[in-house]
Amino acid sequence: MSRSDIDALLAEPHTGVLSTLGPKGWPHAVGIYYVAVPRDPLELHMWVYGKSQKARNVERDPRASILVEDGEPYVDLRGVLVTGEARIERDPDEIFDLGKQIYERYFLPRTGIAWGKSPADNVKRQSAKRVNLVLSAGSFASWNHAKGRDTITTSGGNP
Repeated sequence: MSRSDIDALLAEPHTGVLSTLGPKGWPHAVGIYYVAVPRDPLELHMWVYGKSQKARNVERDPRASILVEDGEPYVDLRGVLVTGEARIERDPDEIFDLGKQIYERYFLPRTGIAWGKSPADNVKRQSAKRVNLVLSAGSFASWNHAKGRDTITTSGGNP
């Protein structure tokens, strides 16, 4: 997939699978909501609890990846695997802002409850326990079976 195809897929509100390395070196994979920031390098921002295993893993070893895939059946699958180094950001204003973006991206379409006092208060309360986990893309692998062939595109950097 081209970089614009990757950016378009990541702009859709899919659940990603974030993989970090646990304390004994084994993969730790979890479903996660994210916000993609299409710059170079691409960044994926995730709103996570500061004491979570994924946050502790990134603090110990920044290597991580996220898989985002869409489509059913198999012939319609498209996806991207982003691999790179992650970091933890602790700025309270940025944590709150990311919480708002996650709310508007994933919860607003399901609940219909517009951003206002109640959602803002809830995000503010949760933000006190959260951090921004940011994955900066180092490489990509992408696929789009809907294009009529099993093509996997990999890149050692930005496509």
